Amino acid sequence: MYAISKTIKTVFIGSFIIALWSGCDTEQKVPAYIHIPAATVTTGGGQGAPSSKIIDAWVYVDDLLIGGFRLPATVPVIKEGTGKVEILAGVAENGNFSTPTVYPFYSFYTRTLDFKPTKIDTLRPIFTYDVAKNPKFSVNDFEGLDNDFTVITGSGGASATIAKVVENGNGVGKVTLTSPAPAVTELSRTTATRIQPNPTKQVWAEVDFKGSNLFSVGIIGYDA
Repeated sequence: MYAISKTIKTVFIGSFIIALWSGCDTEQKVPAYIHIPAATVTTGGGQGAPSSKIIDAWVYVDDLLIGGFRLPATVPVIKEGTGKVEILAGVAENGNFSTPTVYPFYSFYTRTLDFKPTKIDTLRPIFTYDVAKNPKFSVNDFEGLDNDFTVITGSGGASATIAKVVENGNGVGKVTLTSPAPAVTELSRTTATRIQPNPTKQVWAEVDFKGSNLFSVGIIGYDA
C-alpha cells in the first residue's frame, strides 16, 4: 500500500505543478496577417521577358524569418505596430517542387506595414533583378534570325512560327513531331549563345515553354 500511495501522491503533485505552470501563460496573442496572392517580375533592357515561376514567398519581419509559404498564402504575424516586411522570391530548383529555394538574382521586395490584431494587409510583390549582384544575361528569343532548331537524332521536325501562344514578343519556336510514335529526338538551337560560366557563381538556364509531350532541357559543353 505504501508504494501505491506514494505513486499516487507523486503523480498528483506532478500534475498540480504542470497545471499551475500552464495556468500562468494563458494569454493568447492574436496575429495580424499578410496575404500574398501572387508575385511577378519586371525586367529591364537585355534581361529577357518578364516571365517567372515564383511558387513561394520567404517572409521576413524586422529581419526575422517568419517562414517560406507556398503561394497564394496568408501569413500570420505576431506583432503590433509598425514593422519592416521583406519578401524573397522562392522557386522550384531544377523544376522540382520538392527542392524549393530562394531565387538568387532578385532584389528583396520591401514594405513597411502597421500591424494590428486580425488586420489583413495584401501585398503583391513585384521583383526586379538586383544589379548589385551583377547578374549577366544571355537571351535567346525567337524575334529575329535566331528562330530555328537543328534535329540531331531521331524523327521529328522543327520550325519557328508566330502563333497565339506567344506570351511575350512576336515569335515562338515551335517543334512538331511528325511520327505518330516518334523516337527520341534531340534538338539544338542553331544559333545558341556560347557562355563561359564563372565557377564561383550560380548559372541558371530559364525556358518559357508550353507543350503536350515530355521533354528535357540541357546544355552542351563546347571546347574550341
